[in-house]
Amino acid sequence: MASKREIRRILAVRTDRIGDLVLTLPSCTALKARYPDASITLLTRDYTEPIARMHKAIDEVIVYDPDGEHKGIEGAGRLGALLSYKNFDMAVLFYSRPELALALWLARIPLRYGTGMRWYNWFLLNRKIYKHRKKSGRHELELGMDLIEGLVGGQIPEEVDFGLVVPPESLAKADEVLEEVGISTPFALVHPGSGDSAPNLPSAMFGKIARHLHDEYGFEVIIAGTGQEVELVREVKGLSGSGSGVHTVTGMEMETYIALISKAAFFTANSTGPLHLARALNVVVLGFFCNAIPCAPNRWGPYGKPESVLTPNVPACASCDRGSCEHGNCLNLIHWSTINDAIEHLLGGEKGSG
Repeated sequence: MASKREIRRILAVRTDRIGDLVLTLPSCTALKARYPDASITLLTRDYTEPIARMHKAIDEVIVYDPDGEHKGIEGAGRLGALLSYKNFDMAVLFYSRPELALALWLARIPLRYGTGMRWYNWFLLNRKIYKHRKKSGRHELELGMDLIEGLVGGQIPEEVDFGLVVPPESLAKADEVLEEVGISTPFALVHPGSGDSAPNLPSAMFGKIARHLHDEYGFEVIIAGTGQEVELVREVKGLSGSGSGVHTVTGMEMETYIALISKAAFFTANSTGPLHLARALNVVVLGFFCNAIPCAPNRWGPYGKPESVLTPNVPACASCDRGSCEHGNCLNLIHWSTINDAIEHLLGGEKGSG
């Protein structure tokens, strides 16, 4: 285990999607607890940067640009030069890609941690952990902690600290959104999209959920999405039976949406990054997942919340190929009675509170 005195600057690398980054944040919290005097820098993408800046343990964010400045071998060289200038003592490659490992090697960072299951890491990293991620049966959050187990030691705590702190200015913007749609009572968020990262529960079912949350539980309901999901959000709104109590919001800045999620009493979505944000912010969540091994909830579900996951009653398959799947979209097979029971289990004590 590296001495606290030897470690002054730590680089964490996670450059894929929103949910992946959120599930890496507890590792950043653990590193800060182990090395409280060290500064932690996160290398991440531009669209996940706002999340990183809300984390209490992350002192600096470097934006990774794989399609521009950091593209290809030359880009890895430029990134390596930047990282060398930052004079890091240690780097943890939570998301392993050859160009990222090469940049760490070019930067001559003394301690370079990552998986030993990728051939290029044999040469480019000098601290390797030999666990097969896809076959481990462990959650993505736990796999991240496995990479730093030798640094921080101990077990994953029962109450995982995601470390997100929503700033007052973002909370104020979320209040403006609520005022604009006319909500002053407890509300639920329905997020029907997934950025095509996973199968979607049918729009009609999300519409039924929205109406049910309003009529049976007294919530005002917001159906939310990105600027690219305007039509989907409108469709779900129409399928909710329209009427009062169901609202739509799209195209918010990431910081504002995170703040809005933090204020929600309930959040439901497919397997997607905002579901993990809601879990990290201790909001009651309900997520819908297929049983395909690469995206199964035992690895990608809301961490520590098995009661917040619904899957179709079909055998697990090796991959999620919706074009050739015999079920088409297997989430079509999740029945309303199952969803209703799950909502009642999660929110039973809140019924009629609005």
